[in-house]
Amino acid sequence: MSAPGEIVIVGGGPAALSTARAYRDAGGSGRVTMVAAEPHVPYERPPLTKEFLRGESSADELPIETGSWYGEHDVALVHARATALDLDRRTVTTEAGETIPFEACVLATGSQPARLPVPGADDPGVLSVRTIEDSVRLAEVASEGAAAVVIGSGFIGCEAAASIAMRGARPILVTDEQVPQDRRLGSDAGARIAGWLEDLRVDTRFGDGLSSVERAPAGGFVVETERGVRIEAGAVLQAAGIRPNVDLAEAAGVELARGGVAVDAGMRTSAEGVFAVGDIACPYNP
Repeated sequence: MSAPGEIVIVGGGPAALSTARAYRDAGGSGRVTMVAAEPHVPYERPPLTKEFLRGESSADELPIETGSWYGEHDVALVHARATALDLDRRTVTTEAGETIPFEACVLATGSQPARLPVPGADDPGVLSVRTIEDSVRLAEVASEGAAAVVIGSGFIGCEAAASIAMRGARPILVTDEQVPQDRRLGSDAGARIAGWLEDLRVDTRFGDGLSSVERAPAGGFVVETERGVRIEAGAVLQAAGIRPNVDLAEAAGVELARGGVAVDAGMRTSAEGVFAVGDIACPYNP
């Protein structure tokens, strides 16, 4: 049985930290346990495709709060992936086999990079950027003079293409949009972004989506576009949006909506005492 006021937050990103911080700021005195899959304290993700990727900042500058904050605010950090949410027993189980009881549970499991439904896009060698380790790996392959294909022209794709160009690599940005961010920001803003990318000598291939990715015999990859253009590169970065991590909630029987976890205006899910925040939450908004 859980102790009164025992809170378990599943997730280790900004939403999880905001939950713990807000609970303490509001005077909450119950035990708080944060179950985080990554081996880091919650950190800022935007620099992963900007300053951190370019080598202008270090990993030490990424944490949102110092490591001492958690002890000072009595927030326990468990670095393990949550594998099960038991609504009857009111427990969260981790991959290490630890079972953590709760009175209230907050799901802040975030999201992961989406993979395009084309041949080769799920190759483990095709990169994405979501974690510190992803950014480090991209920096390693985006070396001086190396060709790297970037798939997608959203924030992640444009930022990563610009940053690796500034590192001296040769990015080729492939997108089915006519200009970057066309669907989100419109053609005028997209044209401005395209100009910035071209100023940085990013090779832009607009209006031509991804058809396939395959391994090159001599190493690296060959990317084929929908127009049949074949591009050889040492690395491929896929930046095609995100997919909310709802597997834990779905397996527990928590109601989903539009690809996320359905919550009301107070972030309550369909399960009593279970809340959802961040990327996975699909909230009711009157």
